[in-house]
Amino acid sequence: MTLLAALVLMGPATAGAQAQTAEPAPARDSALGPAWIAAPTITDLKAVYPPQARQERVEGTVILSCKVTATGELQGCTVLKESSPGAGFGQAALKLVPKYRMNPRAADGSSMEGAQVALPVRFQITEEGPTPAPG
Repeated sequence: MTLLAALVLMGPATAGAQAQTAEPAPARDSALGPAWIAAPTITDLKAVYPPQARQERVEGTVILSCKVTATGELQGCTVLKESSPGAGFGQAALKLVPKYRMNPRAADGSSMEGAQVALPVRFQITEEGPTPAPG
């Protein structure tokens, strides 16, 4: 069986997702949760998986902190936490930022501009192939 890299993105979930998934949420009102309208695909995730980590079958989770723009794009992202420091997952996750976009309006109609979101990205190797993102 050939080893395929599969990455599970733990981002585009809305409030009310299962407790074991860590979904991104605006810092100022996590009860509403963000509405993601674009996110990286499995192909995008596979493209940035650090080659050395893939070869050594290292997995990891990164938590990014990003600011939401008026158009729902993310900017000023920084790595808050990286479960496998030195494996390259932080930089890989940052490469995915342009693929994300959220609804610039919260469920109550208020602007999300300026909100901070915590965005977890999980990098995982499986032999079964790509696993769809939750949500």
